[in-house]
Amino acid sequence: MSGPTPDYLCADQVKSQNNSLFDKVNEIQNDLNSAVSELRGVKDAVEMLTKAVGTLTEYVEQTTQVEPEIHDKMDDYFPLKSDEELSEIDEKINQGRGDRYIKHMVRLLSQEKMSRSIRNIFSDDIILSYNLEGAQHKKRLKSFEHFVRALLLAIGQVNPSESAERALSKAMRCVKTLHAGKRKSEGPALEVKVKVKTSRKLEIFEYFPIKSDDELSEIDEKINKGNCDRYIEHMVLLLSRQKMSRSIRNIFSEALILNYNLDGSQSKKKLNIFENFLPALLNAVSQVEPTVPAKKALTKAMRCVKNLHSSRKGKTNQS
Repeated sequence: MSGPTPDYLCADQVKSQNNSLFDKVNEIQNDLNSAVSELRGVKDAVEMLTKAVGTLTEYVEQTTQVEPEIHDKMDDYFPLKSDEELSEIDEKINQGRGDRYIKHMVRLLSQEKMSRSIRNIFSDDIILSYNLEGAQHKKRLKSFEHFVRALLLAIGQVNPSESAERALSKAMRCVKTLHAGKRKSEGPALEVKVKVKTSRKLEIFEYFPIKSDDELSEIDEKINKGNCDRYIEHMVLLLSRQKMSRSIRNIFSEALILNYNLDGSQSKKKLNIFENFLPALLNAVSQVEPTVPAKKALTKAMRCVKNLHSSRKGKTNQS
């Protein structure tokens, strides 16, 4: 009588196991569906990313093609050759294209030393006619405020170690000095033209090299009236070009060096009677050669010129 009971129990167990199995299958199916959904999401994300990369690549290619075109177009503006061109570029920068012009001027100024590359920005005529403040009867570059601001920002990127205004003034002054040197070497005919313009105030660079007692007196008086720092700065520039024994000729003509020494000894004329000019010169000498006392360095440089002159004269006499 107890025989059928185990059969019922087995059937219940099988049914229970089947239910558990179906539950497990459903759970696995749900997990699989979730995984498929996530995979589709990843696929969509990959497609979106691929599309974004393609768009970015296309933009970069277009930008790369446009950049040289911008520079080529801007090359038409430089170097600036007239007041009208200065006004035009000032207006263009005022209209909101400053960044492009700054970038282009950085490119132009980076090609050589600033004293040379400034000619990529301005023609010689503009450099000779202008300075920043309009001092000494020159035209005022700062009148073109949008352009000058952009130019100074460009210079600051190319030469960050010094003030942009100082670097610009120095570069323009170098061009003016070179121009004055060429003008002096072109001979008497040009000198006559220069002498006619006696009413014009001379630029600092035009006083050098000093060739006569009168010129020494004049520059001494100029320094006495002010602008001493500017004369010192310019003499530092002249003395820094070569060894002092050579660059001293940028300050004095050889004839003046042969006739003078500091204290007037050995039947020479006294340089120290020019009590405004001499301290300014010694200040400049000390900046160029800080390891040697300025008077000693100046005396040594002048003596080298005198020795060389004596040597040449001796060879001429022998021949």
